[in-house]
Amino acid sequence: EIINKGKYVLEKLKIIENHSAIREIRGTGLLIGIDVVNSKFAKEVLTPKMRQHGINILPEGRVIMFNPAYIVTKDQIDNFVDKLNYILQSSKL
Repeated sequence: EIINKGKYVLEKLKIIENHSAIREIRGTGLLIGIDVVNSKFAKEVLTPKMRQHGINILPEGRVIMFNPAYIVTKDQIDNFVDKLNYILQSSKL
């Protein structure tokens, strides 16, 4: 099954767009930027917690960047979104 992975990620990320820590979600192809409340939250909360789950995200100011390889699978995208949603739900924001 061929899927447009960039569109798929953005569609999946809609489950977190109304979380109080999220300002904006944007992307082109598989380069996804998630703008959060502040750079401290991006760097000191989201990034280390995602890495504990084996998912590498890059903090750029208050934006976390998700830029997987093109061979990323639908299951890996689902895992990324599920872990991010779990971390956001368990954060104190």
